[in-house]
Amino acid sequence: LAERHRMSADIAREHIAVVCNTIIITHQNTYIFRCSVSIVVILNFTLQMCIFSGQTQADRSIRSGM
Repeated sequence: LAERHRMSADIAREHIAVVCNTIIITHQNTYIFRCSVSIVVILNFTLQMCIFSGQTQADRSIRSGM
């Protein structure tokens, strides 16, 4: 009886481990996807800010040059 109980406990543990791994893998994939998307957004935003500040800097230097 104890042996059978241990077997079912092992099966349950394996099943839980598989479920957990699946959840972790899916979660990691969505997390990686979200991360890459947010990184792209941040990079895009930073690039736009750089271009914007570069333009204002250039405008300022042109104005002061004149």
